[in-house]
Amino acid sequence: MILALTLLISPAHADTPLKEALHQELGGHHPPACEALYTGRSEEAVRDALITLVDEAPLPSWVPMRAAGCVLDAQGADPVVLTAARRWVTAPETPGLALVVTEHLDHVQPDAALELAQLAVVRADASPRFAGYLQPILVRSANPKVSALSADLKVKPRAAGMVHR
Repeated sequence: MILALTLLISPAHADTPLKEALHQELGGHHPPACEALYTGRSEEAVRDALITLVDEAPLPSWVPMRAAGCVLDAQGADPVVLTAARRWVTAPETPGLALVVTEHLDHVQPDAALELAQLAVVRADASPRFAGYLQPILVRSANPKVSALSADLKVKPRAAGMVHR
């Protein structure tokens, strides 16, 4: 039942010309603002294309990161986007995407933001290094429940020279 529901709300096939156009726009050294990606385009089509770009992990590597941030900022309440965000936070091969999702939690409904942050904390329990990157992100959250989760992290001291904003 859950698998069937996930398949129903996942972008099946993104519009290939749109996906290619978004890839080119996000791949540049000076990408447009995320809002510009939606201008004159269907929100659903852009959402599906951005999620597909993230899931296919095309090169250059910053394209899926920018795509994830844009879709979360623009449509963070959308169930399809939230399903993708859960996948990005929990998939073992996507620690960078998990951090991007947590960076954009303030654009997601508070309850969903808390759920995603909790998933990230569970992930951090298995990786002290990930926890070290996650902690300052959670601390900065405008959502007090998300920010409070930073106290639950087991963080290793960082090596000298590692700077986080």
